[in-house]
Formats: sequence, C-alpha cells, structure tokens
Amino acid sequence: MSDPTEAAELRAQVPTQPLDVASMLEDYFGKPVFRARLADMFRGHDQECTASHELIVRLNAKGIVTTNYDNGLDVAFSKYTARPPVTMRAHEKSELTRWVQNRAFGEGRLPIFHLHGTPSNPDQMIFTLEDYDRFYSEKDTQTLVEQLWRSESLVAIGFGFADPFLTRVAEHTLLRLPTDTRHFAIIGHTGKEPISNLARKQFARKYRLDPIFYEVRDSERGENTDHSDLQIILEALTNVGRGGSLESAETKGTDGSGASVITVQSGSTSVSASAQNVRREFEQHLHFAPSGRLLYVEPRLVKPEHAASDTGAAEYAPVSIADVLKSDASYLISARPEYGLSTLCRRLYKDLLLMSAEAHLRDAESLPNYKKKLQEEFSGSKGNEPPKAVLILDNFDQERHERLLKELVGLNYFRRFILCSQSQGGRSGAGASADALPMKADVLILEHLDRTDIRSLASALYNTSDQDLVSTVVDKVYSDLLDLCIPLTPGNVVMYLTILHREGHEGDFHPLSRVQIIERYIQQLLRRPSDAYAESFNTKNKLDVVSAFVYDLHLNYKTYFSDADWTSFCQKYKNKALMGFDDKSLLLDLVQSRVVTKIGAHYYFKYRLFYSYFLGYYVANRPTVLADFIKQEAYLSAESLVEVISGIGADNTALVTDLVTKLDSCISEFNSTYGSENVDPFEELVWPVHTKEEEELWQPLAARIEAGPASQAELDQVKRSLLAEKRTHDQTVVLRKFDEMERRLVAYCSELREALKNSDTIDGSLKKHAVESLLDSMFVVYRVGIMYAPLIAKYRTYIWNGIVFHNTIEYSPEDRDDQEKRTFIVLMSLAHSFAEGFANTTGTRKLSEVFRVIGVENKVSAYKQYVNFTCLLRSKPRNWNESVEHILTNTPRTSYYLRKMLGTTFRQFHSEVNTGQDRERLKRIVAFIRAKRDLKKDNPGAKLVKNVLGQLEDQKAFEPNKDKPSGSAD
Repeated sequence: MSDPTEAAELRAQVPTQPLDVASMLEDYFGKPVFRARLADMFRGHDQECTASHELIVRLNAKGIVTTNYDNGLDVAFSKYTARPPVTMRAHEKSELTRWVQNRAFGEGRLPIFHLHGTPSNPDQMIFTLEDYDRFYSEKDTQTLVEQLWRSESLVAIGFGFADPFLTRVAEHTLLRLPTDTRHFAIIGHTGKEPISNLARKQFARKYRLDPIFYEVRDSERGENTDHSDLQIILEALTNVGRGGSLESAETKGTDGSGASVITVQSGSTSVSASAQNVRREFEQHLHFAPSGRLLYVEPRLVKPEHAASDTGAAEYAPVSIADVLKSDASYLISARPEYGLSTLCRRLYKDLLLMSAEAHLRDAESLPNYKKKLQEEFSGSKGNEPPKAVLILDNFDQERHERLLKELVGLNYFRRFILCSQSQGGRSGAGASADALPMKADVLILEHLDRTDIRSLASALYNTSDQDLVSTVVDKVYSDLLDLCIPLTPGNVVMYLTILHREGHEGDFHPLSRVQIIERYIQQLLRRPSDAYAESFNTKNKLDVVSAFVYDLHLNYKTYFSDADWTSFCQKYKNKALMGFDDKSLLLDLVQSRVVTKIGAHYYFKYRLFYSYFLGYYVANRPTVLADFIKQEAYLSAESLVEVISGIGADNTALVTDLVTKLDSCISEFNSTYGSENVDPFEELVWPVHTKEEEELWQPLAARIEAGPASQAELDQVKRSLLAEKRTHDQTVVLRKFDEMERRLVAYCSELREALKNSDTIDGSLKKHAVESLLDSMFVVYRVGIMYAPLIAKYRTYIWNGIVFHNTIEYSPEDRDDQEKRTFIVLMSLAHSFAEGFANTTGTRKLSEVFRVIGVENKVSAYKQYVNFTCLLRSKPRNWNESVEHILTNTPRTSYYLRKMLGTTFRQFHSEVNTGQDRERLKRIVAFIRAKRDLKKDNPGAKLVKNVLGQLEDQKAFEPNKDKPSGSAD
C-alpha cells in the first residue's frame, strides 16, 4: 500500500478484525491480483505436512473437516497410507451433497473436506467478510454444519471458537439438543489467564463439548508459538485408536474448582517410560494390522448371578475389566481353551502396574508347591503389613494346584488373587465353583467374541470407512466359523480375518477347509431327528451307502445316474451287507436336500465337489482301495479328489510318496530336455546401488537369457492353452493323463500341495522331500517365466500349459512403448511374484518346521533359498528369526537375492498381520541386511545391528508409507 499510515493501521487490526482487513486488501489490489497473491502464499506450503498433521490423520476418524487452506492433511494421509485421500471442497456442490447424504465414506479412503477452499481455486476461497457472509448464508452450508454438530461426535483441534459465522450456526443447532456433552475440543491455553469454571460451563452449554486444554508457550519464533504439547495429546489419542487407553489424571482448575478437563503441563508426557515398557511387553504377544493398529478387543467377562425362575437357566451379568481392577475381591476366572485367558492375565497385570499397584504374574504350572521355595520366589513381597500385592495365576487347576494355593495364601504376602482356569465343555466355564478355595473369591467367565468384536477387529485390519465391506467380512467370519463349529476365539477370528484380508477386499473368499465345510454341510443335509436313535439308519449309514454308490459310478466312468442304476446298486448293497433300508426314501432325501438334482431321466450331483467328496470318503477309509487308486493314478480322475482323500484319511504317507515320486520324475525329465536344473540368470547378478546401474544389468541379463537352456521357439512347441482342456458333457472337469510332461508337472504339483496341507502326521523326512520337490517345480515355472518375459511384458494375461502369467504391472508413460524396458521390468518382478505366490499357497504354519530345517541346511540354490526365506517369514516357526539370520549370513552381501529378501521383509512388516514381538524381529532383520550390505560385514554382530536399527528408527523407516532405506524397494 502506498500510504504507510493506512498500512500500519490495517496491520494493527488483523488480530481483532481479520475479515474486514481482508476485504479492504481485496478492494485495494483488485480481486484478480489479491486472489493470485493469496493462492501463492498458501501454495508455498504445498506437499508439506507437520507432525501434528500426521497424528491427526492417524486418529481413525470417519472424516476430517478443515478450515485451513493448505493441503498438509492430504499430504500426511498419503504419506501414512500410500493412497490419496478423498479431497472435497465446499464450493463443489456435488461433493458437499455427498458428504451431507453420507455417501462420502464408503471408498476406503479418508474424506478430507476443505470447508473454506484451497489455493487450487483461489476465487472460491472463503477469506473476506463478504465471502464468509455469502457462504454461511447458503442453505447447503448451514445443513452441513448442522449435521456435523447434531449427528456426529466431533473432536475440534486448533479451533478457537472465535469464528462468529461458524459458531453461530453451531450454537443455533446445539441449543435445541439435550444438554449432554457429545463433542471434544483440544484448545491451546496461554496460561496467562485462569481457566474459569464459568468458561467450562459455557463450552458445555453452547457447543455440547468437553474442552481439553494444553499450554501454549513462547518460543524463539515469537510469543505463543510453541504448540508442542498438542502433539503429546494427539499421540495419546492415536494410542487410544490402536487399542490403548488415555491415562490422564483429573486436575484442579486454576481457580481451585474441580475440572473435568485434561491439562497437559510443560514437559509432561501422557504415559511414563516404565508404563510404555509394560504396554510394549503386553503387545509383544498380540497381533497388529499392516497399518500398525492393534488387533485387540476388550475381554467379555460375565458373572453367574442366579437361576431364572421361569426357565431354570442361569443369568449372567457383564463385568468390566475396570470392575476387576478396582475391586478388592479375589476372582476365579474360567474359560474354554484358546478363549484368551493368558492374554487376559497379561492385560490385568499390565493395567495393575499402570495403576502403580504391586502385582505378580505367574504360571501355576511353573511354581513349586512348598513354602520355602515360594518365599524365595516372592521375596520382594515379604514384610508388607497388611499384604499389598496382587497375584495373578495363569493355568490354574483347582485339583492339581490345591496345595499350591494353600501355601500361597499362607504366605500372607497377597491381599487378593486372580486365578485363571481352563474349563472343558459347556458355557466357557459354567459350573465353576470357588467353594473349595482357601479364600473367598467371585467366579467370572470369559466369553467368546461376538459380532461386535469381529466388526471391531475387521475395521482395524481393513483400515477402511467402507462399512459395507466390513459388514461382508463380519458375516463371512461369523457364519463360516460357526458352520464349522469353530469357536469364536480371538486367535481363530484373527487367523480367518488374516486369510480373508490377504485374498483381497472384493469378497471372493475361500473357507478355512473346503473338505471340512462340505463334510459338515452334507451331514447336516442328510441328518434327520430319528438319527438320534442308535438302532436307526443314521447319517453315517447314509454316507456309507452314497459313497459306495459313487465309487461304483467311478468304476463305470460315470458321474450321473438313473433310477434303475440306484435301485440296482442298493439291492446289491443290502444283500452284501445284510442290512435293510428304504432306498427310495434315501434317494428322496438326496433330492430334497439338493445333494442331487434330476434333469430328465438322470440325476446329477449339484456340485462337482459333492461327487469328489463321496468318492474320496469311500477311498480314504479303505486302505486296499486307496492303494489301487494310487497305483492307477486315479486320484487325478476328479477335481479336488486328493484334497478330500488327504483331508479324511488317517495316514497319507502312500499318497504323498507317490505324488513326490511322480513330480520328481517330471522335473528330471524337464531338466534333461530343456537344460540344466540350476540355470538362473539372476544368481550371479550383483545388487545394484543406483538406478543407472540397475538399468545396465539389462544387457548381460538379456544375453544370459538368450544363451539359456532352451530357446523360446523350442518351448513354444509345447505351449498349450487352458481353453483347450476337454470337458465332459456334464461339465465335470476330467484331468486327463496328458503325455506332455509340463501338464503332468503342474497337476502333480497342485495335488501334492493339497495333500501336504492335510498330512501333519507323515514322516518328517518325507514332508521335507515333498516341500523340496515343490520348490523344484516352482523353480521350473520360474525359469519358464524368465524365458517368456517378453511375451508376459506384452500381454496382460499369458497362458502356458496349466500356468497363467497375469501381468498387473502399471508401466509409466515413457516405458509403455519401450518393449525392451517393459521386459526388463517384468524380469525384475518375477522373483518376488513367484516367491510371494509360493508362500501364499504353501507357506503355512503346518510346514513351518520344514522351512526352518531347509534354511539351516542351506543346500538349495540361491533362488529356492529366497523362496524358503519368504515362507519362513510367513509361517514363523519356533525361533524363526534365528533361522532367517542363518540364511542371511550364508547369502553373499552383494547378492541380488539379498536385496529381494530385504524387500520381502519390508512387505511382511507393512502388509501382513504380525504380533508385536514379530514386528520387532522383522525390524532387526531389516537392520541385519542393511548392516551386512552398507557396512560390508558378512556376519554383523548384535551390537552393530542394534546401532543400525536405531538409525533406521530415527529415520522413521518403519512408519507406513515412509520411504524405505536405499536399496530396499523392489
């Protein structure tokens, strides 16, 4: 401005009349110039975010409404999740309508509503007095603000309630609502004026909120510029969102009155360092979602009250964890196995320590049952008069530990006991009694999870606001587990949720075990009330008849039948077994239960798996028939037959042995026909440091592929399409005895994988041999993928025999038309893709010990060891981290596959469900690789790894969407 006096006067009015000043400046400079400068001023902070921004987007909010103009929150969300938020602006009426109609929250991304606009459209920024008056006079804006304050629970951060336009609409809305507080506000307080009781009452009356004050201090940047205590509160609230709790003592207001507010003083922390250690130890045994959120729900405790007079059934009253902690009573807590009793013990122990109580947690099985040793065990509690300590006993059994408990009570060290005891049958411990205990105790029962708990876990795992998706997942988990009679324990629910999450968000889920599902389903279909009588023709008898009939159909190469076929077979069966049953009634049962359906003169099984189930049921229970089946390779004659036989059979040794032998023969034939089994063009490559160095790998890599064991032309001679598979006229897929070795290799590999999943009891050496054969077969297909890399790069889907190569790579515009570059990108992605695919299908916990042994022996090739490494991270056997470090020690520090191991470890950390302890182990593995690579140490020691880990954590390398250390990306 040309007049210095006017400029100084306007500058002085900024703190008290900012909107008037903005209007004056716009008039003075003209709207185009003023708006352009305004946009430039706020656009200068583009793509920047603060620590507070990052904490706010991690609060698990349904959505964020901001009156700020910058995009700090948008940047923070993308930085945290690697996904863009849903950015909305009020001047876009369609977006405002979507928000008001609650349609903005189902996209799996956080909606961020810029109420006053953004610099990308400066003409629409709400900045001057006229802008505010126009904007808040519009009906759409009023509806939005009213809905926010009336229908949602808000947390206002950094909003001083000095905006007359916004607060006027809020006050008008809230004055018509009940007087209870439903909102919260985190408000900076300079400490120069007392927080009066009247001010708190006004907040509650006008805005229906509880204020949370923090101290704003002076800093080198100027007066009242230090808002560091806001971060302390946000960090505590973020911890609450991860399943923690906000420990803050109620404080006295500066006027001496009681204040239901939280005031964070300078230099304070919401949770002490010791409390953080206690919480960390508790979380070591729990699971975390890939987002870092804790997968944990509050335990459901109930107390048996009395028998209801009308039904005689017991009534149960809920008891909270807080009730148990605050009580002076002792407790006997019962639950069925795997309901989470040990976790409950650790939770109670953690909370008691956070309350500064003296507490001890012990496993009853590990304690001696005589006085002298117990005195030594609890020597720290001696001398307390009266006793102050609380003893939590896990794995307590009233019969086995009767003497132990008497001795513990006799020590007079403990003021109360919490005894956690497993029970069998009934309602989680119903019928448990404390009458025989040497002290008075209340009986509690730990219940299974319910739908609400499953919803909480699903929401935390999927980290989405799409409630339709969450509801689909909850229904799937609840119904599948109950149908299988699998209890809704925390471990079972988290395990199944993990499987569903890994398979994608689209609802194309698979059950835990198809054989278990179909077995229970068929038994339910065939069961009748009369089956309860022992002498009746019950469900098992029906299964025996139908399975024998299906085996007879198999011998005659048929998958359908007529009335005459059924009647003839049943008559022969009755005569041979010397038993009578109504075959017409049984056939009617099969039709009415829709196991079979009649079309014309013939009956067809409703699902192909029904046919396979009955056939597998017959074969698996008859060793002689099974031996003949194996000899003739008849297990390939029907879809999923191996899965059924191995799932039902008691001993799968013969089946697995035959599959391994046949698979090894196919692999040997392939290697002798197309070249050496150990040809791997990546094995001798050096881990590239720079992008340019990586691109320079293309020429030697291309040369190695060209000089490989077989040309593409030779391999093309055996190429087949999935569409060429023959199908019978009743649509049952018949796996033919193909002459082509590759088709047989794929078939044997697939069936062996299914058999291994159901073969826990076979000999360990056979199990190890089977896994090694699967690794060999995968390596064959990997080599084929390398040979066909140019075609995979060219087509989205490329089919080779029984293998589909599906290319999901999104090429950059400059790479899209460069066939050579696209081929190179495919080659760089193959190793990881095959390893992850193998781990998804084979890397189960059941085979975890096999992967551990293979890793320790270190006798497989570099790539197969990398795949084995991936399976180890996925299955996590006993002391898995030691086995992984053994593999890393024996992998050259410049190896290309060492780089792949680093990328796989990061993906396991960020994309899979892990316990707190496993997350720490994964961090150490990353540090081990970085120390080995960067510091050129073939076997870095524990101290060196710890130092590197500290540096990585200081760089926030493990935070979601944080750029990984150099060389970690794939």
